[in-house]
Amino acid sequence: MWQVSSGVHHVAVRGDGSIRDTDDNTVEVIKIDEGRWCIKAPGALEGAVGVLQNQGGSNGNILVSMGIGSFCNGTGANITVETFSF
Repeated sequence: MWQVSSGVHHVAVRGDGSIRDTDDNTVEVIKIDEGRWCIKAPGALEGAVGVLQNQGGSNGNILVSMGIGSFCNGTGANITVETFSF
């Protein structure tokens, strides 16, 4: 989820990088490798957050940050997502 000037938008992303649900038809998800995604969300302001619902039956953490993470360089993404199993 991320803030926009008119409220909040969301996107639900499957493990393969496909979009399960969104209220923003301009969003684009780029899967970099296992557990790493770059999201292009036009109009997104600071404050992106994420929830990890299923990590293949194991526990995990999710890191969501505004801006371009090192593995998103050159993608044009403005939200970086990375998951970690434990």
